[in-house]
Amino acid sequence: MTDNFNKYPSTNELQDVVYEYIKHGNLLYFLKRKGIYYFNASHKESSQLTSRMFFDEEEINKLRQFAYRNTSNSLLSGFNLVSESKFNLEEIYNCIRDNEMLKNLGYTLKPLAKINDNLFKGKIEYKRKRPGKTTFLKYEIHEIDFRILFLAENQWQVEIDGDS
Repeated sequence: MTDNFNKYPSTNELQDVVYEYIKHGNLLYFLKRKGIYYFNASHKESSQLTSRMFFDEEEINKLRQFAYRNTSNSLLSGFNLVSESKFNLEEIYNCIRDNEMLKNLGYTLKPLAKINDNLFKGKIEYKRKRPGKTTFLKYEIHEIDFRILFLAENQWQVEIDGDS
């Protein structure tokens, strides 16, 4: 799998992404924070002018985030874990996290954070290939947040909050 995060987009590619996937207000906000102002410019004109600029990696990633945000939908789901015997949630989670099988599939479980005695938070990260011919948006690092809530002895609720 080729890593296109380090490849700078062409002018045409950047113009297409800015025009098609980034809202005009988000583009103007991004440019304003850089000290660049367009007056009475349409979204197409702003996209053309912006595509001719040179941005550093952080700025390109910010534009990429605006494009992803505009094309993503929120998703919330969950399930309950019930065990016949008592188990140590943190120990089981760390065992799963250190398992090479998940890493080989391209998933990374982030460390579990204990918020209080009844609530834990975690994240799973993976690289997702986006459809289309635009290499600028070809791969996206995607994170899904989840919460694990203690309900009763040997019973936990997992709530997953991710993007589709």
